[in-house]
Amino acid sequence: MDESDELASLEVYNTVWPRDAVTIEAVYSYRDSAQDYIDYLVREDGVVLGSGVGAIFAYRPHRVDTLITVLAGKRRRGAGTALYEAISKWASERRAHELEVPVSGDDPESLSYARRRGFTQVRRQVGLVLSLSAVAPLRAGPPAGIEIVTWAQRPELARGMYEVDLEIHPDIPGFEDVATSNEERNAPIRRLNAHLGYRPRVERIHLVGPSSADRLVGA
Repeated sequence: MDESDELASLEVYNTVWPRDAVTIEAVYSYRDSAQDYIDYLVREDGVVLGSGVGAIFAYRPHRVDTLITVLAGKRRRGAGTALYEAISKWASERRAHELEVPVSGDDPESLSYARRRGFTQVRRQVGLVLSLSAVAPLRAGPPAGIEIVTWAQRPELARGMYEVDLEIHPDIPGFEDVATSNEERNAPIRRLNAHLGYRPRVERIHLVGPSSADRLVGA
């Protein structure tokens, strides 16, 4: 896809998911953090109907994170099915045997579409929004001995970030299958960076606790 197609795909996504609208820079960051990535656009007589994205991440290579978005006024023309079939074929070629798709709780049509194709619920998340316009900023800093740094400032903390990810994921519904083997824990740094989706555009904040080796306590 060229840049104009990428922008068209993003416009479809932001129209269908206005509460989760993102910038093209965020799309590039997400794409670059994946092991493999595909983006599809469906047109009919030159008119954009929908878009689809598939992404495979190192921590769960058997599953494709999938976004299939079709504009509300363009549905029931086969666009969603075409995207589903294209991403399924792409996934199969990479030996990934699962697709994971988000469905909004107030979109029963999409939920029914997914269930008819054999999708089952693996977790339910509730989105909460806090309006900062009515909240006074807190004058508070980190606890004594805790330093807040970004990944870019301390790239050598990648292994600690990885350990934190492995520890917290089993407690998150739907993420119990994230790799936690000893082989993974002893992986070389290039595999750790792949697991965490390391790219220059990606920024994370670390909490570093007091010790002789700067022990990572949160990410």
